[in-house]
Amino acid sequence: MYIYLSLGSNLGNRPQNLREAVSRIECYCAILQMSHVYESNPMYLPNQPTFLNMALTCKTSLSLPDILALAKSIEHAMGRTFDINYIHNGPRIIDIDILFASHIEIPLKTEDYITLTTPTLIVPHLRLTERAFVLYPMREIQPGFIHPFAQRTIQDLADAVHDPSCHPIGDLNTLREPAAL
Repeated sequence: MYIYLSLGSNLGNRPQNLREAVSRIECYCAILQMSHVYESNPMYLPNQPTFLNMALTCKTSLSLPDILALAKSIEHAMGRTFDINYIHNGPRIIDIDILFASHIEIPLKTEDYITLTTPTLIVPHLRLTERAFVLYPMREIQPGFIHPFAQRTIQDLADAVHDPSCHPIGDLNTLREPAAL
């Protein structure tokens, strides 16, 4: 199965957090494509640090529930908590979202996609069409990818969500966190 993931971080050493998450994902999935890292302002709760985000194309034999469990275990191992102090859409060390899944690397028709709706997982991701910080990195790795429900390409969806704060800042392997002032 091919899966398309979005990774984000806005706490601590953000590039290192992304690198660690990618390294942990690589233990279970072959990473076929990796976007540049994008920086953007927080979307839903503005009073928090800026985010670094990126997208991955992966190949795995894991099921979607197993991928979700893997994502949550990586988040937990890296220090993300969902305790009583958890703030929805708040600051986080790492966030890993499943965007799409398919039996083929570049799905062209609706039936090429794997869709799933459970109480804990919805694929394709419900709000990806409104998020520049997801669409811009996905546009870089799969611009012609057609959203199975919106029936529009990632390129078209990304063009429709204008966010000047969301911009590429570099390659994950060479990116460093700026020194604190």
